[in-house]
Amino acid sequence: MRRALTEVVATGPVISSRREVMMLLQAELGSLRRERLIALYVDSKLRLLRIERVSEGTRDSAPFDLGRIIQSGLEVGASGILLVHNHPSGDPASSQSDRRAISRLSSVAADLDMHLIDALVVAGGECHSMLNGWIKTVRDL
Repeated sequence: MRRALTEVVATGPVISSRREVMMLLQAELGSLRRERLIALYVDSKLRLLRIERVSEGTRDSAPFDLGRIIQSGLEVGASGILLVHNHPSGDPASSQSDRRAISRLSSVAADLDMHLIDALVVAGGECHSMLNGWIKTVRDL
């Protein structure tokens, strides 16, 4: 599925629905036993520019490298960032550390004309939005 989505990157929108995003994220992160942080970078028309694995961590955390996330966005000329990590425990609750990191990223990205589209947590077979009520489930993603 990942190959099919990324092959058409040059010709137009790669991800046409929230459901496709959820399927991609579940495939990438849903069954992992350790936390992984990935970033999806898009242009102003929401065309996928890059999917990047930012870090891999332990069962309970993954390193958050703000500089790397921003630098990659600048390298590809991203207008938007979708940041995603998984919780192998199945608990979608975001930690205070998660919320602080997302707040910092949102602020720095905005200063550089990039928009943080959302920060998602893949847990318990679902995808949860941190920016739309912190734990609101993105059902029609």
